Amino acid sequence: MAVSADDLVTLATFARIVECGSLTGAARALGVSKSTASARLASLERRLQIRLLRRTTRRMSLTGEGERLYRECARFLSVADAALSDVAVASAFPEGLLRVTAPVGVGRCQLGPALGVFSARCPGVTVELILSDRVVDFVGCECSRRMSEAGGSCSTSRPISPTARKSSSRSSTSMSSTRPGGPGWVPLSS
Repeated sequence: MAVSADDLVTLATFARIVECGSLTGAARALGVSKSTASARLASLERRLQIRLLRRTTRRMSLTGEGERLYRECARFLSVADAALSDVAVASAFPEGLLRVTAPVGVGRCQLGPALGVFSARCPGVTVELILSDRVVDFVGCECSRRMSEAGGSCSTSRPISPTARKSSSRSSTSMSSTRPGGPGWVPLSS
């Protein structure tokens, strides 16, 4: 039996009904209506062709099959919760390699001091700074600082300071944040 996304929602609803001891409590905890929680439970029982809960107007108790299913649901929901927590903690502490390219003058005057602060705040990130005044290949670089026309249609860029050049009113210094090979990725030219 293949598990769908709807099945996961239904199983989580079932587990919450058991934990709360009532449809009303589970619905409140899940932020859904009581009828939605009830429909999910009925759908699960219909799909499995078994009764999971014995219900009266005053009490609710698990059947043997319901107990078995709840144990498994509680286990996989605990694993899912731990995975989400791990990812949230990991995203709070970035790690890995960050390749940055910029002209030599910009790198020495602006990026050098900023990268020192960045490295202190993000010790798990290794920064590879590529300084060149020539046109460079941006493949493999997550971030670049180059002179370019602002608002390129295929790049992710934003103006960070006006330029001293007066030849083009649209000209600005842009920080390009790229994901090489990603959709619409085209390197900016210098």
